[in-house]
Amino acid sequence: SYSAVDAAAIGVAKNVLPSTAAKVRDSLVMAVDLVGRFGSKGWLKTFDSTTMKSSREVLDRLDSMIELAEKKLANAARDISGPGITGTIAMLCESSGVGARVHLESIPKPSVKLEGWLTTYPGIGFIISTKQPKDCLHVLRSHKLVAETIGEITTDRKIWLSYMGQHALFFDLNRESVFGVT
Repeated sequence: SYSAVDAAAIGVAKNVLPSTAAKVRDSLVMAVDLVGRFGSKGWLKTFDSTTMKSSREVLDRLDSMIELAEKKLANAARDISGPGITGTIAMLCESSGVGARVHLESIPKPSVKLEGWLTTYPGIGFIISTKQPKDCLHVLRSHKLVAETIGEITTDRKIWLSYMGQHALFFDLNRESVFGVT
């Protein structure tokens, strides 16, 4: 048995950011709230950046995504979840039928080793696919998120990771599925 939290929202949106619309040659942007603390919940490594903040502070950070959607600055987005940063990128790519090149040294992180951070579930974190990275970065940073361009969307349905001049295949969506659908 395990504990889980599920969420649903009902409302009216002027525009939405689906996870199924990443476009080839889009920039890949990551945004995250780095003011928080590490923890764990069973098998899940977490970075809590919400419980010590007021509701207004948390909503302001989440409103960044509404602003991106309403201004039509992004094509697709996913919140960073249990599979961590690279797993969430693979989920976005699988849903969109694309691949990605990810520059690991560009990923915003707290003062921890990169390999541990890549598999952490941050309280507030997003992966965004956009043709307008500078405008996205401006909006995200104005909502007190740390945001960087971390890669680009490709045609090959493979997730490639690069770090300090080295490149490796992380996930081949032509042969395997994040969602378990082959």
